[in-house]
Amino acid sequence: MAAMSAADVAHLLRRAGFGGSPAEIAALAGQEAAAAVDHVLDTTANPGEARPAILDQTGKNEDRWKRLTALRSYWYDRMAFSPTPVVEKMTLFWHGHFTTSADSVYRPNALWDQMVFYRANALGNFRTLAQGMALQPAMLFYLNNDQNRKKSPNQNFARELLELFLLGIGNYSEGDVFGAAAAWTGHTVTGDYNADTATYTFNANQHDGGNKTFFGVTKNWNGPEIIDEIFDNATSRVVMAKFIVSKLWSFFATPNPPAPVVDQLAAGFMADWELKPLLRALFLRPEFSTDAVKQGLVRTPVEYLVTIMKATTWTSAEIHPEWWLSNMGQEVYNPPNVSGWRPNGYWVSAAAASAKAGFADWLSWQLKDAGFLADSTTHTAAETVATALAALHVTEPSAHVRQVLEQWVATQRAAPYQGWAEPKYLTLLTLLSPDLQLA
Repeated sequence: MAAMSAADVAHLLRRAGFGGSPAEIAALAGQEAAAAVDHVLDTTANPGEARPAILDQTGKNEDRWKRLTALRSYWYDRMAFSPTPVVEKMTLFWHGHFTTSADSVYRPNALWDQMVFYRANALGNFRTLAQGMALQPAMLFYLNNDQNRKKSPNQNFARELLELFLLGIGNYSEGDVFGAAAAWTGHTVTGDYNADTATYTFNANQHDGGNKTFFGVTKNWNGPEIIDEIFDNATSRVVMAKFIVSKLWSFFATPNPPAPVVDQLAAGFMADWELKPLLRALFLRPEFSTDAVKQGLVRTPVEYLVTIMKATTWTSAEIHPEWWLSNMGQEVYNPPNVSGWRPNGYWVSAAAASAKAGFADWLSWQLKDAGFLADSTTHTAAETVATALAALHVTEPSAHVRQVLEQWVATQRAAPYQGWAEPKYLTLLTLLSPDLQLA
């Protein structure tokens, strides 16, 4: 197997995490692809959880908002500075797939518990993840299964379990939804809103103990058995494997995966439903490293901001994601709906560009005041631009971007201008460069 180039390593680190520094890229460049991918997927250094102390506060609604902000800041910092960023990237994927929203689940502790579960199982066994996901109080609240009772079945969770979580549209019948909804009756939550407590419980008195029909089989189905059947059924397991592989390829590579890639990855996935080997196979596919894939994915706002945090080493307390991400169109714990966030081209819009420009303008002033690129005018235009790009982890800039930035610096230096402005505006232009927008 051929050794990986610096460009291939940079691509892998952008997709499997939130970019790489020049030093991180150099450490892996020249290794065989399998060794580099195994390094990225090595999660032995994954840090333990550090539960924010503010979660133990209860009471007024504004305190709940502060706790939710603390949850977000904790996760943004973890994404930016974890030694195992692939865990955070996969946790972000599952948050967008098995999604819930703080707008509907305004219990920060339930959201914390759910994300801890997703993180712990992010690269583990998919069957374990799917079964555990269904019993998380945040999920039961979000899709109203806490209100699913035998006398008035609520179909929300059952429908999304089939349509969005495991099988995809068109791969089940309305009868399957009815049967699944009845099977999930009685799976609910106990707890106290004011104390912000929530615990999964099975209420047998509210469970439909009669026969239900699912996938043509009539028996006394219970909720978790519905998920088991999807995994074990000869037809649905193939559909599910291809559905999940397609979503993972769209998230890590580019939308519209080639059918042969999906078929081959899904075949391996069904052998044991282990996620880490699936990701390894995905990252080692030759199609993953093509120019079309390297240039075919736009960073989401969260990825964009976290990448900048990683490059600058500025934490959430310094860069204030809570000020910016909502206007950019994405913040964790707040997907737009149960289908999660749309990929790729969705993030290219005038509104998103305007919000990023405001953030980049503010941040470039802050970085200038902190001494970022302070000695830029003592170097050539080419050297200064190279330093700015590398400092913000644009390690493989396009020739066009490099040329435009160098020309800007040279033009400014040739005209009457104040040298203090160069670090600020070069930083601004780099933050808004096309290369920093691409994953």
